[in-house]
Amino acid sequence: MTFAAQDPIAASGLVIRYFDTIALRDSGLPASRGMAGTIAWVEETQSYYALRPSASTGALSWSLLSSAGGIVESNVRVIGDVDAIVAADDATLSFQTALTAPRTVTLPAASPATAGRTIVIKSVNAVNGANTCAIAGVDGGVSTISTAYGSRTVQDNGVSWSLIASV
Repeated sequence: MTFAAQDPIAASGLVIRYFDTIALRDSGLPASRGMAGTIAWVEETQSYYALRPSASTGALSWSLLSSAGGIVESNVRVIGDVDAIVAADDATLSFQTALTAPRTVTLPAASPATAGRTIVIKSVNAVNGANTCAIAGVDGGVSTISTAYGSRTVQDNGVSWSLIASV
């Protein structure tokens, strides 16, 4: 069985499609019909690729995410009992200290240059009672983590931040 014949893997709103070759990726999931942020693993090159829009035209094209044996590295930053501002290299913010007050996560401005970027905000037994974690600027409003082990996954669509998964 080839990779292309397998079902995609989906977890927390993220979908990864598998392909044997670049040609199969381009015929099976052409950029012109894809969605920004879509991830593809190509066995031939042992690499992950993501669909990202051009900063000048907005047209989607495949860009290399990782070719280090298929390992995609992402920065996980542990946050204490404080408000947080998402940094340029953050992929996951993990609140791991019990909150003593409601906290806010500030997302960077959405941009065509960063469209497809996904950020996970996770509570590891930090949120409690009225001490929640609010993520401002998601779908034009606020998305709030209100459970001890809750999380939100948001994605830059080039214009704004969209909620793509909520646990």
